Amino acid sequence: MVSVDALKSALRQRPDGDAPRACLSDLQYSQAHRIIRIAESGNYNNFIFPQLSSLLAALPGQGGELSVLEIGPGPETTIASMPDLGTRRRVVKYEAYECNGLFAEHLEAGLQSRSKLPSLECPPAVHRQPFSLDLDIFSQEKPKFDLVLFCRSMYGMNPKARFVEKAVQLLTKGGIVAVFHPDRTLDLPGVLCHQVATWPEGCLALPDDDQTLAAAASFLAGCCVPGGDPEDEWRTLCRRLGRRDRKRSGELLFEAPQIMMAFNKSAGLTSGLPMEMLVGETRVKNREASLRRPADVAKPATIEDVQQIVRWAISRMVGLTVIGGGHSGHCQQPGILALDMRAFSKIQITPGGDMERLLIAEAGCTSGRIIQAAMADGLTVPLGSRPSVGAGLWLQGGIGHLSRRYGLTCDAIIGAVVVSLVDGCVLRLGRVPNEFLPSNSEESSHGVDLLWALKGSGTNFYIVVSVVFKTVPHVAHDVRNWDSLMGNAAEAHHKLVKLDEAIGKLERIKAADVYLFSNNGQSRLGMTLYSPSAAGERMGETEGVIPILGHHTQVIKEVDGMRLFETDMYMKLMHGGHGGNKFSAFKRCVFLKSISDKAVRNELLAALDTRPSPYCYIHLVHAGGGAVSDVEVGATAFGCRDWRFACNIAGVWQRADADADADTCTRWVYDVSHKLLPLGSGAYGADLGPDPRDAALAARAFGPNRERLVRLKRVLDPHSVLPFACPLMGPLSRPRLVVAVTGAHGAGKDFCAAAWASTLTAAGVPARVARISDATKRAYAAAAPGIDARRLLMDDNRDYKEQHRAAMAAFYSAQLAARPGLPEEVFAELASSVGTAEVLFVTGMRDEAPVATRAHLVPWARVIEVRVAATPELLAMRRGVHAATTVNGGPTVAPPPDWRPCLVFDNNAGGPDGAAAFARSHILPLLDPDVDRLRDMVPAVPGFPRAGVQFRHVLSIVERPDGLRLCTSLLQGRLRGGGRPSPGAVVGCEAGGFVFAAGLAAALDVPLRLVRRAGRLPPPTVSVAGTRSYISSAAAGEEDRSGGDLGLEMGRFGDLAGRPVVVVDDVLASGTTLRAVLALLAKNGVEPRDVKVLVVAEFPAHRGREALRRSGFGMVGVESLLTFEGT
Repeated sequence: MVSVDALKSALRQRPDGDAPRACLSDLQYSQAHRIIRIAESGNYNNFIFPQLSSLLAALPGQGGELSVLEIGPGPETTIASMPDLGTRRRVVKYEAYECNGLFAEHLEAGLQSRSKLPSLECPPAVHRQPFSLDLDIFSQEKPKFDLVLFCRSMYGMNPKARFVEKAVQLLTKGGIVAVFHPDRTLDLPGVLCHQVATWPEGCLALPDDDQTLAAAASFLAGCCVPGGDPEDEWRTLCRRLGRRDRKRSGELLFEAPQIMMAFNKSAGLTSGLPMEMLVGETRVKNREASLRRPADVAKPATIEDVQQIVRWAISRMVGLTVIGGGHSGHCQQPGILALDMRAFSKIQITPGGDMERLLIAEAGCTSGRIIQAAMADGLTVPLGSRPSVGAGLWLQGGIGHLSRRYGLTCDAIIGAVVVSLVDGCVLRLGRVPNEFLPSNSEESSHGVDLLWALKGSGTNFYIVVSVVFKTVPHVAHDVRNWDSLMGNAAEAHHKLVKLDEAIGKLERIKAADVYLFSNNGQSRLGMTLYSPSAAGERMGETEGVIPILGHHTQVIKEVDGMRLFETDMYMKLMHGGHGGNKFSAFKRCVFLKSISDKAVRNELLAALDTRPSPYCYIHLVHAGGGAVSDVEVGATAFGCRDWRFACNIAGVWQRADADADADTCTRWVYDVSHKLLPLGSGAYGADLGPDPRDAALAARAFGPNRERLVRLKRVLDPHSVLPFACPLMGPLSRPRLVVAVTGAHGAGKDFCAAAWASTLTAAGVPARVARISDATKRAYAAAAPGIDARRLLMDDNRDYKEQHRAAMAAFYSAQLAARPGLPEEVFAELASSVGTAEVLFVTGMRDEAPVATRAHLVPWARVIEVRVAATPELLAMRRGVHAATTVNGGPTVAPPPDWRPCLVFDNNAGGPDGAAAFARSHILPLLDPDVDRLRDMVPAVPGFPRAGVQFRHVLSIVERPDGLRLCTSLLQGRLRGGGRPSPGAVVGCEAGGFVFAAGLAAALDVPLRLVRRAGRLPPPTVSVAGTRSYISSAAAGEEDRSGGDLGLEMGRFGDLAGRPVVVVDDVLASGTTLRAVLALLAKNGVEPRDVKVLVVAEFPAHRGREALRRSGFGMVGVESLLTFEGT
């Protein structure tokens, strides 16, 4: 696709360059500007608005309120055009600099509507002058803004870096300058960026009609030409260069990539780093990275230098990129400090003898140097297939010719020395020989998690200084290459099927790579077979290949570990060899179980037919199975283990070719990757970065381990020092926490939910609000012609909603009569489609006891209820009626419920600040990273104690050295705050509950009361008849579930009545055990409202809370630390 810049250049280089030209009038410019604005609406909806929403959500402002300065907004303000009313409501002050008189007039007129920025405390100020470096903006009262926004690019502002620095001076303490620019990169030398995001898929979609094209061409050319012929020529040029897409009929598409850069008050401040450490720039191998200019490059020489850089980044709230081998496409980012680790280049091997030989490699070493050093001692490490790649390969997996025999590179890692991103301390992970430990290194409380994450996703969590590998004996290999014509479609399919069969019979010590490529316009199929050299061995596996590909093309004998890098077809046989630095490439990798599957074959062969360059190819690396699949999926962070081929899709072009070829090849790679991804078993994370086109691949890069990695990222990189590695900080696939916001009409539920969501998002936890009633509104609008669904859904259209309230109520009643399960369906759908949110606040719920009745619908999440309370007088005022009147025929104050909400927020006073404080003190702690650590201590045991049961071994927590201490701390935290009196006793349930209850009772220094099976306690006791709990029933088997009276008993204690009591158990499933315990407490005079139940693990699918409420225990407060799906 031709870029907008290329189109501009072509329009300005017309053959009749001497023809008279004139500047556009203000009217012409305004009309053309509107055409361009509509044509780039996709960029706003898909990139600018979402990025801006994310930035604003993280701004604290003053009590949540925002002041905004917009530079060059044009005729329409970007901030007031955002679709999110909640964000627009936060803006209380707005100013703009717009030098175009007609634009300024339109801008002022548009801002007259209160619906645009409804919370403005004073009229918006539009300054009809440019924002220039000479402008004295501090002459009077020194205005300060939370956001300074450049959204219409920075054309005409030079040098751009100085304009950004001037804007930074206008910021409040936590404010940001945001620059949106229509280009791949924005060069701002010396200015340090706080955040960067790109949108390579941006485009300008021009309607293909004469009038529109003429106006748009004049705008892009910067002038108009009198007469018809030049305009006809411009229209023809637009039609010739524009791309047509059948999905976008009637439009001409031009590439318009976008970049967003955000700056805080630390922009440009590299003070604090020694000048000798800053080298300005460095060479990297990756083409994408080489096109980006970092703010600076730091090249540390010692581990203390690395610590200093990390602490510097933390203090200034900026990110870093890391350069190892320089192959990564994200090792340099515009405006970001790059950390070049190539000075760390030592390789050491432990002495021989009876001890296992270990190789210690520093982070600046390349694979080739490691292999050379290991070979000198007769050893090797199973590294990848390229000698120049660096640590990013080892830490993200490491796939190569030895993987089937020895496993992935990350599987060979047994220890490391790293610098923490939490505080810059030096940590030792796993097994590191003492003589290779820095003197200032220390153990980490997260040591097990850190080592686990290192092996498959280590580029995300710390700065790696050195890695310890276990070695294996070096073995020479024989290599044999085949190169055959692909043939027609039927022949090609047949060959792939037969090759798959032949390769499947290879021993694990051997591997065979398959290539789909072209030479001289002919599609070809190649294969490279690797086999350990042995006296007299003649590679017997070739008999199955000869009927498919014919006799070999090349045989290379006794290849050592270094020469092995150079023997595959890519380096020597394809297109005259790709090793001569005359080609550039872009690759992505998808894991495939088989190439004989018809759907896979169709996509592979279709990809070869649609390649945009004759040099593009597909490389199927036969590295899976064998030792790779021997490792359990959860044993390391590398969670994709079930595959045979790592399918590399390589877009290749000659370096002399134009950038357009690079763009076309890159687009082809992504297109093929995304088509193969659903047919495969995951994607390789080593190549992936912050490019939004990588998101779908990154979501499949770690298999079932992704959610654990997301949680660890928040713990191990809390300041987002490494935001540009393989994406992990994106949201979990489903919300972690669902909050049902309840309360009387007029209590302020929507207001509180919005404030809480904003507070959590600003704290780094994406949250959103959803209303139960929105589903009804959409269905009602769809069923009733002429109804505007958008107006029904918007908060500032109350009159319109009131007009339809009665009709909507009748519509909902009819829906409910036809579908009694509709409320459950709506709730489940809301909770399963939250987009980027990890916490979902649901308002408009009128269900009784929503946690008890709805939690089983979302068993993967924790569900809580927060009741918003307000006085009757305040409710009446908000409803607009007198406190003594009734609403809809009912009393204004509802009768007291028969269940206890998890939390209650007093909304009588406090406003936004009070709501924000409540979110920080009561809701945010529910997302404590320590809860995630505890979750990782509870493994799943499928098929135990019988088939069909997914057992969670909760007691494994106490088998961990720090497990009981951590669990006790979390249980104790659930009792803090809210003015709760100290409990009089802790009650523990047999048998798992004893362990956790004892720990909590000791921490609280209160008595422990035991509940045991009948007959196991001395008198005096109280007892109740009982039945098997779900857990004991599952263990006994179906045939035994109905038999036996399993009564429970506890001592008779006269000191429990009237005092708070805490009940602790390990599991809540069906609630059978807890109902019996509560009945025992009632016999001891304890009221349900005085009981607090704490359970370690809950299985909502069994609806235990609902059973408790049906049994009369709805007023008992129940909290669980962990929730798990399944049985």
